[in-house]
Amino acid sequence: MKQTVDDRYFNALTSVEFINHDKIHWSNFSVIEESISFLKKNNVKTILDIGSGIGKFCILGTMLSNIQFSGVEIRKNLHDEAQRIKQQNNLSGIHFINDDIKNIDFSPFDAFYYYNPFCEHIATKDIIDNQIDLTEEKYYQYENFILQEMEKMIVGTIVILHNAKAFILSENYRLIDVLENGELTFWVKEN
Repeated sequence: MKQTVDDRYFNALTSVEFINHDKIHWSNFSVIEESISFLKKNNVKTILDIGSGIGKFCILGTMLSNIQFSGVEIRKNLHDEAQRIKQQNNLSGIHFINDDIKNIDFSPFDAFYYYNPFCEHIATKDIIDNQIDLTEEKYYQYENFILQEMEKMIVGTIVILHNAKAFILSENYRLIDVLENGELTFWVKEN
């Protein structure tokens, strides 16, 4: 019998210390499934998950498609957990990077997944840990950096925003679809 891939399946792969963050910090399966469906319809070959955490989007996305996933995460413990899950499940098609997003070249990617990765900088509760310096100033620095990088991307680039209503792409991006009660939006660069 084939294993059902869903939130419970992923949680069974996850170390206990990370499961409590699932509802707040990792995308839920329905969002991942809808995102992968959209990416496949648009023939996306490569996607970067910005702030990939323990790799849920990339890992489940790889199980659902042939897309090449990369996830960048600044926290070493989260990156290491993603690597552990990837290796234990013999998954290919995923590359996890332990680095600051400001050090990443965006040009090799067709698409980007943005699940409000910098919200902890302005949050008053539900912080993952104290491994990084969380400040409002850094929140705006990171968001501005991402917006600048998105402007450099070629026409046809896809951006998926999840729970990121305050993150406003430029008029060079057109909204293609809205799902999950407005929490999941799909954008394409047209200019």
